[in-house]
Amino acid sequence: MKFRLDDRRVRRAIGAFVVVAAVGASGLADRVPFRIGTFRGQWCDGNPVVYSVTSQSAPMQWVGRIQNGSALDRLRITQSDDGSLRIVRFLSGAYEGQTQEITTRPASVRIFDGQSYAQYWAETGSGPSCTGRNADLRMPYDGP
Repeated sequence: MKFRLDDRRVRRAIGAFVVVAAVGASGLADRVPFRIGTFRGQWCDGNPVVYSVTSQSAPMQWVGRIQNGSALDRLRITQSDDGSLRIVRFLSGAYEGQTQEITTRPASVRIFDGQSYAQYWAETGSGPSCTGRNADLRMPYDGP
């Protein structure tokens, strides 16, 4: 039996192979590992911040501080299996006891001023005055 390229079974088999290969290529091996350090970015609605990640408290979980102007608050970062981040900011001052939270997409590697960065863009945000629009975290990245 001869197979022709226009045979439906052959096209389906090739299509299934391409889908499996694409899913396999974008798996956990491509996840950018998060780490301790000081990073720049924007919080909630685009306010510039400095993330100071000081220690790893558990597997895939880090703690530190976030500085937004004169405010210095605690933060907790958890990385999911897909590489996305969940960042929780514990507010001080007038909002003491409340939190703001953003959830990011997995990192995309970008180049700014000749330096490679893993950039985590926010997908959602919650808490006082936090929609998550324009929030990000930029971590210097030298590759796997």
